[in-house]
Amino acid sequence: MKDYTETTISIVIVLCVSVTANESTIERNNSRPAISESVANVSRPRLADNTSKDKETFDFKAEDYVHSFMGDSLILRGNTSVLHRDAHLSAAEMVYYRKHRILIARALVDSVGDSSGVPTLKQGKDVIRGSQIVYQMDTGEGTIFDGQIHFKDGFYRGERIKTRGETEFHVHSGSYTTCDLSDPHFDFYSPNIKVLVGDMAIARPVYLRIKANRVAVVPFYVFSLRENRQSGLLTPSFGQRRTRFGSRESEWELRNLGYYLAPSEYWDLHLAADLRQHSGWLGRIGLAYARRYYFDGTANIRIEKRQATHGNIWQWWTDVRHNQQFGESASLRTNGTFHSSKNVVRNNSNRLNERLTRTLRSNLGFNKRWRESGYSLSINASRTENLDTKRFDTVFPEISLRRNRHSLFGSKKRGDVPSWYHRIYYNGSVRLRNTRRSTLSEKTNLTSSEMSLGLSTQQRPTEWISINSGLTQRWRDANLRSSQGPYKSIGNTRANFAFNLSQTLYGMFEPAASHVTAIRHVIKPDLGFNYQAARSDTGLSIGHARHLFQWKKSRRLTMRLSNSFWLKLLHNEEESKLRIAQINISSSYDFDRVKRPLADLISSIAVNAGPFNTRFKLRSEFYDATDKLRGMPAIRQFEVNSSFRFYVSDFQNKANNSRNPQTLNPDGSSENARGAVRAPGMRVNEGYGYENGLNRDIDRSAQRQLQIGHYYSRNKNFGRILERSWLRTSATWSWRRSWHIHYSLNYNLNSDYHLLHQERVTAELLSIQREFHDWTATFNVEPTRFATNRNFYFKVQLKDIPQIRLERGDHRGQR
Repeated sequence: MKDYTETTISIVIVLCVSVTANESTIERNNSRPAISESVANVSRPRLADNTSKDKETFDFKAEDYVHSFMGDSLILRGNTSVLHRDAHLSAAEMVYYRKHRILIARALVDSVGDSSGVPTLKQGKDVIRGSQIVYQMDTGEGTIFDGQIHFKDGFYRGERIKTRGETEFHVHSGSYTTCDLSDPHFDFYSPNIKVLVGDMAIARPVYLRIKANRVAVVPFYVFSLRENRQSGLLTPSFGQRRTRFGSRESEWELRNLGYYLAPSEYWDLHLAADLRQHSGWLGRIGLAYARRYYFDGTANIRIEKRQATHGNIWQWWTDVRHNQQFGESASLRTNGTFHSSKNVVRNNSNRLNERLTRTLRSNLGFNKRWRESGYSLSINASRTENLDTKRFDTVFPEISLRRNRHSLFGSKKRGDVPSWYHRIYYNGSVRLRNTRRSTLSEKTNLTSSEMSLGLSTQQRPTEWISINSGLTQRWRDANLRSSQGPYKSIGNTRANFAFNLSQTLYGMFEPAASHVTAIRHVIKPDLGFNYQAARSDTGLSIGHARHLFQWKKSRRLTMRLSNSFWLKLLHNEEESKLRIAQINISSSYDFDRVKRPLADLISSIAVNAGPFNTRFKLRSEFYDATDKLRGMPAIRQFEVNSSFRFYVSDFQNKANNSRNPQTLNPDGSSENARGAVRAPGMRVNEGYGYENGLNRDIDRSAQRQLQIGHYYSRNKNFGRILERSWLRTSATWSWRRSWHIHYSLNYNLNSDYHLLHQERVTAELLSIQREFHDWTATFNVEPTRFATNRNFYFKVQLKDIPQIRLERGDHRGQR
């Protein structure tokens, strides 16, 4: 929940021009061949016009075939239709004026005023209707009166649509809406629309109407009709903002006034500005470019002019990113953020992560790989700035050369079985790093170097035995600029050896159950021994070292046991597997530790039973307070996390589910198009509080949903016992298909307050949503703390055009 009042009206002009233009283009392109070309292709009884220069005929059909000549006109009645390829024009009556070569398709009106046989033009899935269609064959101009079309989720209307040649037509009194009623609740209306086919549509002015009442207007709007990425005006919005970060003063703001420029497929640019009531303005420049396999990057610049009592203040901040590829083996990467003031982002950004970030980082890196030889080179530079402490850390340069792991005795020949010595590897690296640190009180410069060589081997004599060992020698000089300090130059030798035994055992049971065909038990014991020895020397080589440090040895025996239980299900002749329980036990023994060599026993149990899920975690110690071994381990830490989730699918939202298709897995889980998996009987959303109600609409894919979670932990440490326990619950249900209610609560069970005290409730939310024909209204409130901490959120939003919304939020502390 934002900590300031905000009222936002975002108006996206989804203009009737766009689809009206597309569909009217269908009319213009299809009406001519549907009449003039089909005249020459006679497949039915034909009527010829011998007075014209070119002999023409009509291919038509009618249930009640009636034709008559009235002077210069030809009249066709009785569900008449004209066909050509995939274009089909039908009407109750068609009149053809031979002298002027004009065709009129119209409906018939009976004595009571009801019309029938409305002119309809069809091509594929596209259908356009009008009260009357007039077409002039010689000029190619036509007019559609009261044109209507349904395309996707929108309804488009035009009082008069008139073509002007092949590439232009005009729409008079055009409108667009997603409401399917004859008298829509809302629409976008423009009295004059000019459409350039395949290019753009220009409308002036454009009104947002509610029940035919105009509530908002823009003087003109230009909408691109091209299919690819095109230049155009940005969508503006209007609302309130805080003048400064943490301030209680607010001001009105007109946002995102600007233009988007896309002159090439390789780059684009957007220019925008936010105009503010009191503080000034903010300008934004954004550049994006990319060419596959070569380079890509972005650059964003924001400039603020802020009005102050002593004059205008100019501030800016920018972030850049660039990636350059040099063939397949080399690349250049750079990114950085730069500010003129430490609070310029806090005062201007609406993004939470930008406002919380107080550290600026810039990086430049070059990488080169030689795949055949196994070498890689890295050259880097970086700069870090803390905006609060004014500490700067600069690394320039940092050069690193590595020799990747490679077989010491060469790789095996193709087709040969590798020998044990083929699995002996070596690797090495060298690095030089120069660091400069600057604070308000001091500056330091350090140049360090590091070099390492290593040998390692990985052997697997059998499937259940693995042996890993290695020897690494590393030399490091903390500061090449100075020769002072007893441990400035240190060499480190490290040797390690690991022996591991592991095996997997299976057990199968076949119970007589309805859908359960088998129960599988998988046991995996694991026993490992690890030895490690390390020593640091003040020298630059193993042979010429001053051994000031003793060897540090570590010998540890690790023990693990894993148990898992699986169900094999058969449903509709499809088999699936479901894990119902997982039990893990682990501990270790340190041979070099004098006190308490036996580590704590860690046990975990996970049980999945449809909507019920439980996780147990135990930590038990083998020693008492005097470090003596117990007969039985005592529980030191206990933790349990349980949840129950239940929901009933909503039969009324099949349309919503079709927009987000899901795949039903054999085990009853589902997976949507994005790959999110939902367990059977479980909901994806597990949020509580404002994360559930504010940042997302109520999920109406489930009409009834109940979720209960419980957490308890008990930890014993140094004779003190610390307990934590809370209860979380959330419920969502619908009433009469139009009211949707969500409630969530976080309740502290481990508290000294009485059960009904307000302090036990750490988070509470009530969300109420009312669904209307075209729009929804959502109201979120914290009931427990509303009296002292006013905290609510309200939003009105169109269903099919969610960008058009009215928002109101308020969060104020205790008075």
